[in-house]
Amino acid sequence: MLTNVKKILVPVDNSEPARYALVQAIMIARYFQSSLKLISVTSETEASERFKLPEYDSARSARERLLKRYEEMVIHDHNFKDIETEHFIGDARKVIMDVIHDDDDIGLVVMGATGKKAVERLLIGSVAQYVTRHSPIPVLLARKNPAKIERILVPTDTSEVSERALEAAVEMAKKWDSQIDLLFVAEDFSYYSDSYDFSEVNATVKKEAEEYLASLKQKFNDQGVTIQTHIVGGDARLEITHFAKEQQVDLITMGASGKGGIERLLLGSVSEYTIMRTPINTLIIH
Repeated sequence: MLTNVKKILVPVDNSEPARYALVQAIMIARYFQSSLKLISVTSETEASERFKLPEYDSARSARERLLKRYEEMVIHDHNFKDIETEHFIGDARKVIMDVIHDDDDIGLVVMGATGKKAVERLLIGSVAQYVTRHSPIPVLLARKNPAKIERILVPTDTSEVSERALEAAVEMAKKWDSQIDLLFVAEDFSYYSDSYDFSEVNATVKKEAEEYLASLKQKFNDQGVTIQTHIVGGDARLEITHFAKEQQVDLITMGASGKGGIERLLLGSVSEYTIMRTPINTLIIH
């Protein structure tokens, strides 16, 4: 998965999360021997009729200068030279998706979780959330810049996409000597009815989860990866964000959709709730 990423796409603006994303992308590119492609987009609103032509040219020039500064920072401050840059005019969401589809070498997107308006949470329609929903490749949303990735949280529901998320986490753990925390949230079926005793069902779910996590732990421990397993009860959306905060993990890696087979992120889904609520960098696997 990540070991085969030839190029990392990094959309940038003049925000702090974008700078965090760039530093994270450099770190990943070094470990996986990938190149970087930095892009900046002058929005169509900046080219609308309410802007005079000189002002529009100024906005475009500012974005081009920003790209140049980022390029110089990557080359000189981080001593990373395998980089290309490109400026676009248009809707940032469409531009990013077009770049992903047009360049087969791009295998990962790393971008700030919030943009230049410094919005605290992802909003429906934001660039980051749109790309996370629609990208066919993994997307890393950066909110901070940890010096080292020591702990990676991987929520699992035993689905194929959660297993792909675990595979990506294992690849990173091997490079960074990180610990993986594999978390299963057992939903209490008693919530759905007071008239039926779900204790046996709940016990069965927990037992199967224990066996499943134990098999994964053994498999990857044999490969030299440290994995700790955790089973908690409750609402997956709440428990994942709570665990990540309480355990002070450095990265969350999770699937975009779970056992329901949903192909896109929906408002209220576990993955979308997590990327909206957690302050931790999150890698979404499709």
